Amino acid sequence: MPHVSFSYEKDYSEETATVTSLIKTAEKYRPYFDLNYAEELMDRFNLPRKRPMKKLSKGMQSMVTVIIGLASRAPISIFDESYSGMDAPAREIFYEEIIKEYETHPRTFILSTHLVSEMDHLFEDVIFLHEGRIMIHESMESITEKAVFVHGRKENVLAWSNDKKVLDQKSFGPTLTALLLHAPSREERKQAEQSGLDISPASLQDLFIHMTKEENAHVE
Repeated sequence: MPHVSFSYEKDYSEETATVTSLIKTAEKYRPYFDLNYAEELMDRFNLPRKRPMKKLSKGMQSMVTVIIGLASRAPISIFDESYSGMDAPAREIFYEEIIKEYETHPRTFILSTHLVSEMDHLFEDVIFLHEGRIMIHESMESITEKAVFVHGRKENVLAWSNDKKVLDQKSFGPTLTALLLHAPSREERKQAEQSGLDISPASLQDLFIHMTKEENAHVE
């Protein structure tokens, strides 16, 4: 357990310890903890060090949680939406620190999130979970190649995507837009162009939304 740091959204409503006190206590139980780095983060997040935890806003409490997780520098650092209470500028600081830490103190970061569009630039590997089932587990590079939108006349889209994994379809009059989990080959792209079809990349957020829809929950 000393090699694992698990940060999650905590209830500090009864916690009388100050920010500094709580962080120094965390240092005692984490062999890789860097107190100097924790102090730098407290300054960067502009935290009131002497204020009791229970008197902090939800966002500030989340900041303390992620500071402990980052400064612990455990070989396996898990963040289970512990940053969800932070506002957008604070989350951006967190993302920057994750990247910096990964480069200067390499370790495994596991990030659980519903804020997919904000965090997709951080991922090397992606796992989609839906109702206890693993929907997809692939590298970010592989998913980026596979997730595509195909748009054009309905009959042409249906013909081109007939033998491929289609996750979603939307009609707009005579046209159809399909979301596919399929990496088009050069020949397939040429065929699509000849059929008047447009192929564009789909975001990880698009893929996440459609794969976890009830009607798509059977997709393997």
